[in-house]
Amino acid sequence: MDPVIRIEIPIPFPIRSVNTYFIPDSIPTLIDAGFYSEGSLRRVSLALEKAGYRISDIKRILLTHGHPDHIGLAGKISAISGAEVFVHRLDRAKCIWDVKGNQEERMAPFLHFFEEAGLPDDIIRVIAGRMSDRFSRFFPGDFDVKPIEGNENFSFDEFILKVVYSPGHTLGSVCFLDRENGRLFSGDHLLENITANPVV
Repeated sequence: MDPVIRIEIPIPFPIRSVNTYFIPDSIPTLIDAGFYSEGSLRRVSLALEKAGYRISDIKRILLTHGHPDHIGLAGKISAISGAEVFVHRLDRAKCIWDVKGNQEERMAPFLHFFEEAGLPDDIIRVIAGRMSDRFSRFFPGDFDVKPIEGNENFSFDEFILKVVYSPGHTLGSVCFLDRENGRLFSGDHLLENITANPVV
């Protein structure tokens, strides 16, 4: 069995990096897509080249949840390779929204929370500006995604990954379990130094 290739991608958040996993197979598969940036795309490309593959070879992308540091490159890679992208139905909306078109709607719950917490309007405006900038820079825009529910099986040449619906970090978080080989791809359920706090 070909080894799973872990690709560590730097992110501009306190946790500093996120993992994506490439599975060499007759259906080359990426689990999570990392953070959206040209540097991240180069990092993935170089890792694949070392294994004798290219980004255009990826045919399937399985996402553990819909946060930008896990879905960021999915649309770009899918556009290059034609890969099918899968995410849980409850996180699907995180992948298919137009950043510029409905940014205010996406930011509204956060800004309402700040208002209820008693933050002054001028501080809320500063936060809103920073959020808007981050959405624009860190999210590439919508892409086609197929919904999963949990309990589906994704077949590989030598093993099967079962989708384990495991909400908590997000409503649509899943893990991918290779029971036969004792491997679990857990997204942000298991983190080394911090708690996997539940967020939207």
